[in-house]
Amino acid sequence: MRQVFFSIALLSFTVFSGFLFFNEPDSSTEKKDKKAKSVSAPAFMNEQSEAWADSILQTMSLEEKIGQLFMVAAYSNRDEAHQQDLDSLIENYHIGGLIFFQGSPTKQVEMTNHFQAKSKIPLMIGIDGEWGLAMRLDSTIKYPKQMTLGAIQDNDLIYAMGKQVAEQCQRMGIHINFAPVADINNNPDNPVINYRSFGEDRQKVTLKSLAYMNGMQDQKLLTSGKHFPGHGDTDADSHKTLPIISHDLERLDTVEFVPFRHMIDSGLTSMMVAHLYIPSLDKTPNRASTLSKKVVTDLLQTDLGFQGLIFTDALNMRGVSAYFDPGQLEVAALEAGNDVLLFPENVPAAVVAIKSAIDQKKISIKEIDAHCKKILQAKHWVGLNKFSPIETKDLVEDLNQKDAVYLNQRLFESALTVIKNDNELLPIRDLSTKTIATVNIGVGAENTFSSMVDRYCSVTKFDMPRELSYEQANQKVDELKGYNTVIVSTFDMSQRPYQNFGFTKETNDFINLLAMDSSKTIILNVMGNPYCLEKMDCTDKVDAIVINYEEREETESLSAQLIFGGITAQGVLPVSIGDKWTAGHGLKTTSPIRMKYTLPEELGIKDADLVKIDEIVQEGLDQGVFPGCQILAAKDGKVFLYKGYGKHTYEKDAKPVEVTDIYDLASITKIASSTASIMKLQDEGQVHVDSTLDEYLHDMVDSTDYEDITLKQMMTHQAGFKAWIPFYIRTLHKGQPKIELYSIKQTDFFNLRVAEDLYIHDGVRDSIFQRILSTDVSSKKKYLYSDLGYYFLNEIIQRKTGMTQDQYVDQTFYKPLGLDNIGYKPRDKWDISRIPPTEDDQSFRHQIIHADVHDQGAAMLGGVCGHAGLFANANDLGVMMQMFMQYGRYGGERYIDQNVVKQFTSSPYYDINRNRRGIGFDKPVRGGGNGPTCSGCASDASFGHSGFTGTLTWADPETGLVFVFLSNRTFPDAENRQIISLSTRTRIMQVLYDAIATGEERLAKVNS
Repeated sequence: MRQVFFSIALLSFTVFSGFLFFNEPDSSTEKKDKKAKSVSAPAFMNEQSEAWADSILQTMSLEEKIGQLFMVAAYSNRDEAHQQDLDSLIENYHIGGLIFFQGSPTKQVEMTNHFQAKSKIPLMIGIDGEWGLAMRLDSTIKYPKQMTLGAIQDNDLIYAMGKQVAEQCQRMGIHINFAPVADINNNPDNPVINYRSFGEDRQKVTLKSLAYMNGMQDQKLLTSGKHFPGHGDTDADSHKTLPIISHDLERLDTVEFVPFRHMIDSGLTSMMVAHLYIPSLDKTPNRASTLSKKVVTDLLQTDLGFQGLIFTDALNMRGVSAYFDPGQLEVAALEAGNDVLLFPENVPAAVVAIKSAIDQKKISIKEIDAHCKKILQAKHWVGLNKFSPIETKDLVEDLNQKDAVYLNQRLFESALTVIKNDNELLPIRDLSTKTIATVNIGVGAENTFSSMVDRYCSVTKFDMPRELSYEQANQKVDELKGYNTVIVSTFDMSQRPYQNFGFTKETNDFINLLAMDSSKTIILNVMGNPYCLEKMDCTDKVDAIVINYEEREETESLSAQLIFGGITAQGVLPVSIGDKWTAGHGLKTTSPIRMKYTLPEELGIKDADLVKIDEIVQEGLDQGVFPGCQILAAKDGKVFLYKGYGKHTYEKDAKPVEVTDIYDLASITKIASSTASIMKLQDEGQVHVDSTLDEYLHDMVDSTDYEDITLKQMMTHQAGFKAWIPFYIRTLHKGQPKIELYSIKQTDFFNLRVAEDLYIHDGVRDSIFQRILSTDVSSKKKYLYSDLGYYFLNEIIQRKTGMTQDQYVDQTFYKPLGLDNIGYKPRDKWDISRIPPTEDDQSFRHQIIHADVHDQGAAMLGGVCGHAGLFANANDLGVMMQMFMQYGRYGGERYIDQNVVKQFTSSPYYDINRNRRGIGFDKPVRGGGNGPTCSGCASDASFGHSGFTGTLTWADPETGLVFVFLSNRTFPDAENRQIISLSTRTRIMQVLYDAIATGEERLAKVNS
């Protein structure tokens, strides 16, 4: 509900701010008076906090009060001497807080517990966590930087990020996060803010700063607006020198001050003052705003009405430290009106100097008391009045919860921005006409981006350095001549303006050379700061540009999905790119047209909902049900589970299963190849399932019991055919292949590969059909599962298309769909190391069957048949099932008429004799009971198929589920039937149905 209220608040603020930003009062005095009346006091300014602070303050010595004003730097990756130095500052100088920098979570918590035990008054612990704890700590979630957040249009996501960052800080015992950066970055050459800013638009920076602030403060984490009064329009780094801002007061008031003013009005708990020289506010030479009473007291506190904690920026930065001796800097900061002295270089010297200033009446004890009381009030609000040690058990796990990981993915996804998309090139369609190459600049050809592209289509991968000679660039262009679509991705970039953010002139020249071929389509995928394109002219030559803002595994995966239509572009530019594209520009791409690869949390599903799958699979591995398996599950086109388990075989050193591995699908061939082909041919009017075999194979079936059998009867297993014929037995002599039928070498006559060093005579096809046709057909047309009809379908497909079945399905479906990991004859397509073996066959081929079809009949036909022979990984089979579930449409293209798919996935004989089968497809057992699905879980509209090798795939249009389970349960012994007796596949299916239902319930509650 909090998010709902926040959305309303943002909407109200948006309306108000439109008036504010474009209808400023004429009189700045009137404006200040109106603003002062609307200021909300920070939440820690309450009676309970004040009472506790007063009670503590009465017990404190002057030295203890002064000590509370220091927040000292701490590092959890330094040695014991560093810890001892901090111990001394706590014990001898009573410092009030620590700001932690680099290190690890567990070590930081251990140090925090140690230091808190030593401190009389609990320490306020701070961190610079602009993009979460990962800005300083390893093993934590690295949220997007603020420029990336600036591209997001849904500010509720930024609020949610603030909430999660606060929860993670509190788990660490951190009380203040020095964020958000509220600077408006209106200078592309800004060397210190830049990507740390939400952007150049004052209204959007304000709204996003408020969202981040409220997300954290609603969880009782102190936040700090920075860097007041605005560090965005600088070209110098205050870490190294004192930047100068020359704008007059009117400009500052209507631009730079705006986000800070509204954060103050909304109850900002603390402010960090920047090290800037701003003559229009204070003309004192070299007087940093941090040390200016005119800025800190008169402007910030009096004019803007800020009542929260005021922190200096780090006092070790050369922007201020270059002009003062140790101790005098801290005195000047207190005189200016700051409450907390951040990152002092010499606490002992500072304490001496402050006490001297008190003696000289430059600073009053009353001022020290006021600063100290405010700090104590903030400490009470964050719970330091009852501090207890922080638990280290499960710390890293707690900081990396899946809900937070998913939100991080959502943030990056929402930020991806398309700034150019000529002819609506994105998402890429019509893959059958595309020859695609990826060029990764700055990294190797293989990375997360490339791996995700592989899930969508076959590409050739190239890499090249960011800096290369003209000759090298020309050579690379020559290598790319055979490709009509090139995706150029820039990696290993920089966030520094002086390096043009890592986009080199050589890269620009290479793209221009590539674009000289007008037949090429070029997509530029920028893994970095959008400012990098400002000075580059290659942007005129490319056809599409995607901005990722950061090089991260998330953006690599998501940008590939955007380019191929798994997700849509939602982001807008937070900054202008010269005169080419203004802030706010962003093109939307069409709705998703292909599978999306996401986390279960997007569907409301949690790890606990799916853990049973791991347990069921582990049971299978432990009991020898199969050596390994591969699982894919998707809902509504969103893949939320894609995982490999176990190994290829039971040997200890066997290859672990990977999601890219290829399995023998066995009878799933019936739907993913044969049924798909017949549907397509019926769609084109070349065949019809109500026609008889005689119509298509007259010369073969004339005057036989088979001539009046319809395709529909065969495909629903209602033709009366015999269940199975072991064709191979008659080709053996004393258990060995007959020498007149087989050869150990491939020749013109023995040209069909059966297995390694085993080829069969090409006349076997006629023999197989003669054997089938000599077998009686039962007059009782009732359900009996049979492979025999699919031999006929294989023949029909060849005759109707003029191609072998493997050629036809590859050309008609697999290539256009971008599926490079499904097909027949696996040895011709993939490295056999990717293919688990299926059986140690000692009855026919006398060898381990590896990368050859397991089914004996299909093997005798060279591996291409209607009922078996297809190999695939779970991803590509999942795409086929998604296409079926979308009634013939996928990737923005229609492959089969929807009415044809609906006909084939129905149960045409169920009302006649309770035959559950579809036309080619298996269907669930109605009313519950044993079958291909979990009992009662799958809808009557669902369909799929299983395979003898231990495979199963299912699609349910009513729930949106696509499920793929691949295994080699037949290895080494095909008689191993435990996968059925243990109901392994259907139990996993039940877990998935339950998880989806639970997820939908969770999402419904959230949305309500």
